[in-house]
Amino acid sequence: MGRTARHLGIAAALALCAAAVLPAEPAGDSLEFVATQAEAPLIGRIRSFANEIRLDPAHPQDGKVRIRIDLATVDAGSRDADDLLRSPEFFDIDRSPQALYESQAIRALDGGRFEAAGTFTIKGTSRPLTLAFRDRPDGSGGHWFEGGGSVSRLAYNIGNGQWKDTSTLDDAVEIRFRVHLSAH
Repeated sequence: MGRTARHLGIAAALALCAAAVLPAEPAGDSLEFVATQAEAPLIGRIRSFANEIRLDPAHPQDGKVRIRIDLATVDAGSRDADDLLRSPEFFDIDRSPQALYESQAIRALDGGRFEAAGTFTIKGTSRPLTLAFRDRPDGSGGHWFEGGGSVSRLAYNIGNGQWKDTSTLDDAVEIRFRVHLSAH
Protein backbone atom coordinates (compact mmCIF):
# COMPACT_ATOMS: atom_id res chain seq x y z
CA MET A 1 0.00 0.00 0.00
CA GLY A 2 1.40 3.42 -0.91
CA ARG A 3 2.29 6.15 1.55
CA THR A 4 -0.61 8.38 0.45
CA ALA A 5 -3.12 5.56 0.89
CA ARG A 6 -1.77 4.87 4.38
CA HIS A 7 -2.13 8.50 5.38
CA LEU A 8 -5.67 8.60 4.02
CA GLY A 9 -6.67 5.57 6.06
CA ILE A 10 -5.24 6.95 9.25
CA ALA A 11 -6.91 10.29 8.71
CA ALA A 12 -10.24 8.52 8.28
CA ALA A 13 -9.96 6.68 11.54
CA LEU A 14 -8.95 9.88 13.27
CA ALA A 15 -12.01 11.68 12.04
CA LEU A 16 -14.25 9.03 13.58
CA CYS A 17 -12.82 9.64 17.02
CA ALA A 18 -12.98 13.36 16.86
CA ALA A 19 -16.69 13.32 16.51
CA ALA A 20 -17.25 12.06 20.01
CA VAL A 21 -15.90 14.82 22.20
CA LEU A 22 -17.39 17.53 24.43
CA PRO A 23 -17.23 20.82 22.46
CA ALA A 24 -18.46 24.15 23.85
CA GLU A 25 -17.13 27.55 22.72
CA PRO A 26 -15.06 27.94 19.54
CA ALA A 27 -12.18 30.16 20.80
CA GLY A 28 -9.37 27.85 21.86
CA ASP A 29 -11.46 24.69 21.69
CA SER A 30 -10.05 21.67 19.92
CA LEU A 31 -11.50 18.38 18.77
CA GLU A 32 -8.83 15.98 17.53
CA PHE A 33 -8.61 12.33 16.65
CA VAL A 34 -5.57 10.10 16.43
CA ALA A 35 -5.31 6.84 14.51
CA THR A 36 -2.33 4.60 13.94
CA GLN A 37 -1.30 3.24 10.58
CA ALA A 38 1.90 1.27 10.11
CA GLU A 39 2.85 2.29 13.68
CA ALA A 40 2.69 5.99 12.78
CA PRO A 41 0.15 8.29 14.48
CA LEU A 42 -2.03 10.49 12.29
CA ILE A 43 -3.83 13.48 13.79
CA GLY A 44 -6.93 15.11 12.34
CA ARG A 45 -9.67 17.55 13.36
CA ILE A 46 -13.36 18.24 12.99
CA ARG A 47 -13.87 21.93 12.22
CA SER A 48 -17.63 22.31 12.77
CA PHE A 49 -19.91 20.98 15.48
CA ALA A 50 -22.98 22.23 17.33
CA ASN A 51 -23.52 21.49 20.97
CA GLU A 52 -25.81 21.76 23.92
CA ILE A 53 -23.82 21.41 27.13
CA ARG A 54 -25.00 21.83 30.70
CA LEU A 55 -22.37 20.90 33.25
CA ASP A 56 -21.86 22.24 36.75
CA PRO A 57 -18.78 20.47 38.18
CA ALA A 58 -20.40 20.61 41.64
CA HIS A 59 -23.46 18.71 40.34
CA PRO A 60 -22.35 16.62 37.34
CA GLN A 61 -25.27 14.19 37.71
CA ASP A 62 -27.56 17.03 36.51
CA GLY A 63 -25.42 17.65 33.43
CA LYS A 64 -26.18 16.88 29.80
CA VAL A 65 -24.06 16.80 26.66
CA ARG A 66 -25.45 16.69 23.12
CA ILE A 67 -23.09 17.23 20.19
CA ARG A 68 -23.90 17.23 16.46
CA ILE A 69 -20.81 16.86 14.28
CA ASP A 70 -20.66 18.03 10.68
CA LEU A 71 -18.61 15.22 9.12
CA ALA A 72 -18.02 17.21 5.93
CA THR A 73 -15.72 19.50 7.95
CA VAL A 74 -13.13 16.83 8.66
CA ASP A 75 -9.58 18.13 8.28
CA ALA A 76 -7.03 15.37 7.93
CA GLY A 77 -4.31 17.54 6.44
CA SER A 78 -4.87 17.06 2.73
CA ARG A 79 -7.70 17.25 0.21
CA ASP A 80 -7.22 13.58 -0.75
CA ALA A 81 -7.43 12.43 2.87
CA ASP A 82 -10.49 14.60 3.53
CA ASP A 83 -12.22 13.27 0.41
CA LEU A 84 -11.50 9.67 1.40
CA LEU A 85 -12.96 10.26 4.88
CA ARG A 86 -16.12 11.72 3.35
CA SER A 87 -16.50 8.75 0.97
CA PRO A 88 -18.85 5.72 1.39
CA GLU A 89 -15.85 3.65 2.58
CA PHE A 90 -15.59 5.83 5.68
CA PHE A 91 -18.21 8.43 6.74
CA ASP A 92 -20.49 8.27 3.68
CA ILE A 93 -21.49 11.89 4.17
CA ASP A 94 -23.97 11.81 1.27
CA ARG A 95 -26.14 9.38 3.28
CA SER A 96 -25.09 10.34 6.81
CA PRO A 97 -23.66 13.87 6.96
CA GLN A 98 -23.67 14.15 10.76
CA ALA A 99 -22.60 12.18 13.80
CA LEU A 100 -24.21 12.60 17.22
CA TYR A 101 -23.05 12.11 20.81
CA GLU A 102 -25.59 12.24 23.66
CA SER A 103 -24.76 11.66 27.30
CA GLN A 104 -27.07 9.64 29.54
CA ALA A 105 -25.06 10.13 32.74
CA ILE A 106 -22.15 12.22 33.99
CA ARG A 107 -20.37 11.32 37.19
CA ALA A 108 -17.57 12.80 39.23
CA LEU A 109 -14.41 10.83 39.90
CA ASP A 110 -11.63 12.04 42.19
CA GLY A 111 -9.30 15.01 41.64
CA GLY A 112 -11.52 17.07 39.31
CA ARG A 113 -12.03 14.18 36.91
CA PHE A 114 -15.35 13.12 35.35
CA GLU A 115 -16.88 10.48 33.09
CA ALA A 116 -19.69 11.02 30.63
CA ALA A 117 -21.48 7.82 29.62
CA GLY A 118 -23.52 8.18 26.47
CA THR A 119 -24.28 7.02 22.96
CA PHE A 120 -22.34 7.85 19.82
CA THR A 121 -24.11 7.49 16.46
CA ILE A 122 -22.46 7.58 13.06
CA LYS A 123 -23.49 6.03 9.72
CA GLY A 124 -26.74 4.81 11.32
CA THR A 125 -24.92 2.78 13.99
CA SER A 126 -25.28 3.67 17.69
CA ARG A 127 -22.98 2.34 20.41
CA PRO A 128 -22.22 3.23 24.03
CA LEU A 129 -19.27 5.57 24.48
CA THR A 130 -17.74 6.80 27.74
CA LEU A 131 -15.49 9.85 27.74
CA ALA A 132 -13.13 10.75 30.59
CA PHE A 133 -12.20 14.37 31.21
CA ARG A 134 -10.67 16.77 33.73
CA ASP A 135 -12.08 20.10 34.92
CA ARG A 136 -9.64 23.01 34.94
CA PRO A 137 -11.27 26.21 36.27
CA ASP A 138 -10.23 29.27 34.24
CA GLY A 139 -10.16 31.72 37.16
CA SER A 140 -13.14 33.76 35.95
CA GLY A 141 -15.91 31.30 36.80
CA GLY A 142 -15.61 29.29 33.59
CA HIS A 143 -14.10 25.87 33.06
CA TRP A 144 -11.84 24.11 30.59
CA PHE A 145 -12.69 20.45 30.10
CA GLU A 146 -9.87 18.33 28.69
CA GLY A 147 -9.89 14.62 28.01
CA GLY A 148 -10.89 11.93 25.60
CA GLY A 149 -11.62 8.31 24.95
CA SER A 150 -11.23 5.58 22.40
CA VAL A 151 -13.62 4.07 19.85
CA SER A 152 -13.52 1.07 17.56
CA ARG A 153 -13.88 2.31 14.00
CA LEU A 154 -14.95 -1.15 12.83
CA ALA A 155 -17.85 -1.20 15.32
CA TYR A 156 -19.29 1.71 13.30
CA ASN A 157 -18.49 0.25 9.87
CA ILE A 158 -15.85 2.92 9.29
CA GLY A 159 -13.16 1.83 6.86
CA ASN A 160 -14.60 -0.63 4.35
CA GLY A 161 -12.77 -2.64 1.72
CA GLN A 162 -8.99 -2.63 2.15
CA TRP A 163 -9.36 -0.42 5.25
CA LYS A 164 -10.92 -3.25 7.30
CA ASP A 165 -7.46 -4.76 7.62
CA THR A 166 -6.29 -3.80 11.12
CA SER A 167 -2.70 -4.66 10.26
CA THR A 168 -2.83 -1.65 7.95
CA LEU A 169 -5.02 0.69 9.99
CA ASP A 170 -5.59 0.08 13.71
CA ASP A 171 -9.17 -0.39 14.84
CA ALA A 172 -8.84 1.88 17.88
CA VAL A 173 -9.12 5.62 17.31
CA GLU A 174 -8.27 8.01 20.13
CA ILE A 175 -10.36 11.13 20.76
CA ARG A 176 -8.82 14.20 22.37
CA PHE A 177 -10.69 17.37 23.25
CA ARG A 178 -10.26 20.67 25.03
CA VAL A 179 -13.36 22.83 25.39
CA HIS A 180 -14.31 25.89 27.37
CA LEU A 181 -17.57 26.63 29.14
CA SER A 182 -17.89 30.22 30.32
CA ALA A 183 -19.64 31.25 33.53
CA HIS A 184 -23.30 32.07 32.91
